[in-house]
Amino acid sequence: MRERRGLSAERRYCAALCALLVGSIAQGSIQWETTRQTLRPKRGEATVRTAFRFINRGAPVRVRHISTSCGCTEAKLDDRELGSGEAGELTVVFRIESQRGVLRKYIRVETDDPSRRVEELMLVVEIPETVWVAPRFVWWEGRGERGARSFWVDAVGDVGIKSVRATATKSEWGVGVKAERDGLRYRVDLRPPDNTLEGSTVVAISVGLKDGDTVSLPVFARVFGARHDGGGRAP
Repeated sequence: MRERRGLSAERRYCAALCALLVGSIAQGSIQWETTRQTLRPKRGEATVRTAFRFINRGAPVRVRHISTSCGCTEAKLDDRELGSGEAGELTVVFRIESQRGVLRKYIRVETDDPSRRVEELMLVVEIPETVWVAPRFVWWEGRGERGARSFWVDAVGDVGIKSVRATATKSEWGVGVKAERDGLRYRVDLRPPDNTLEGSTVVAISVGLKDGDTVSLPVFARVFGARHDGGGRAP
C-alpha cells in the first residue's frame, strides 16, 4: 500500500513538473497583438499596407524565414534577432492590381522558438467591386462549330462605364465589343480561328469608368481537342 501511495505521489510530482516546464517554454513564444487583420482599400488605391505588432516575452528568438501566399503580398521584418522583452512589427504591403472582392492572404513566420516554431497570420482584403465580368471562362468542342461565345461586362453600383476594350493574347482570335446598355452593360464576342482543333487564349478586358478609374480583368478561352459541351451563356 505504501509503495502504491509513494508511486502515486511521484507521478503527481512528475506531472506537475512537466506542466511547469511546458508553461515556461510556452512563455518564450512571440505574442502577437492580433493574427488577423482586415483592410478595406479605397477606390483607386494601388497598394495598401499594415503592420502586425508583437512582443517577445521569453528567451531570445530568431526569425528564420518569412513567406506569403502570393506574389502580391510582401512582408518585411527589420530585425530578425529578437531579444527578451523586445517588441516590433511585421510590415505587410498588398498590391491590389486587378483583384476584386474579398481576398484572404497568409503570412507564414518561422522561428527557432521550440514552443511555437510557425505562426500563420491572415490578411483579409475587401476590395470594392465596380465592374463584373461573366462568364470568366468560355470553351468550344475541338471539332464542333465555331460560333462566337459571349461574355458580359456590367457596371456595379453607381459608377458608370465609359469604355470597354478587349484584346486577345493571340491575334488570330476574333474579338468584338458591343454596348447593350450604354454605360451599364457591354457584350464581348469571342471567336476562335476556323482551323483550330485545340488551343487557348486570354482576353484582357480594360474597362474605363466615368470617374477616371480603369479596371482590368482577364477572361480565359479554350478549344478542347476532346469532346466538351460549348460554354458561355448570358448570366
